Amino acid sequence: MRNVVSGLFIFSSASLWAAIPQAPADASDAIQSALNQHKELEIPAGTYLIGKTIRIPSGARLQGAGKGRTILKLNSGVNDDLIRTENFEALSGKAEIANAPADFSITRMTLNGNYLESRWNANSNRINNLKGSCLKVYGKRFEIDIEANNCAEHAIYSEAQGPRNGEEVASNIRIFGTTFGKEALVFRGPGDILIEYAVLGLAGILPKPAQLSSKQRSSLFTDSDTLDGVVIDRTPPYEGTVEIGFMHVYANWNGFGFRTKGNPRVQVRHLISESNLGGVAISRGTWGGVGMLDI
Repeated sequence: MRNVVSGLFIFSSASLWAAIPQAPADASDAIQSALNQHKELEIPAGTYLIGKTIRIPSGARLQGAGKGRTILKLNSGVNDDLIRTENFEALSGKAEIANAPADFSITRMTLNGNYLESRWNANSNRINNLKGSCLKVYGKRFEIDIEANNCAEHAIYSEAQGPRNGEEVASNIRIFGTTFGKEALVFRGPGDILIEYAVLGLAGILPKPAQLSSKQRSSLFTDSDTLDGVVIDRTPPYEGTVEIGFMHVYANWNGFGFRTKGNPRVQVRHLISESNLGGVAISRGTWGGVGMLDI
């Protein structure tokens, strides 16, 4: 049984489940209710305003009609994440991967965090949301395939750690996007998953005129004077070991395009760090390999 959001309604077989309004109405309650009740939700083309964080439970399948076609956009002044996994706050920073949400997917859609009112290079701009990532994950066995733009914090923040007790956690991330107030991608787990494809630009952006006179700092990593585009972190308690297919990080003027912290195993097929303040910063304990590096 599949639940399909028509732009006005969710249908499953011949039954009507709930109304899903498009912008300018707030669609968050209707989407959350559908996910909680029916797990599998397909949202067709359209723009849907989100007034409160959408929480992803175990087994949920949230799918759009395609990147750039189905757009979930955070309302102004929400100052919170657009989407995050269920119980993220209780699990974050703890060795609780055994109790993490599992077997979920978020695919074929664009997430817009509504950070800046206008394009990043507009001469006059304002901030609509001071904080909040497009997606925060504490989970296992998930699939993410999205576009994420204009996020006050990160496009994706991911973590999960702790004893696995023989359980498989394999997951896959595919993402592209631009304009982030903090790091574009912070990966702290689950360990040994695949970031298959990532093209991310313009991390650490402030609106003009502040962009011309101020330097953004990381809100997560206080031991560095840079704010980096992508950070792979395996400092305790985190387990940021990862395999990367293709990654292109560009136009981060506050730090390195790619940084590792702690002692992660990082295996990369092709990494491009273009037009950043620095190319790559690899911690002393990092091990693995990079097949091709372009700076």
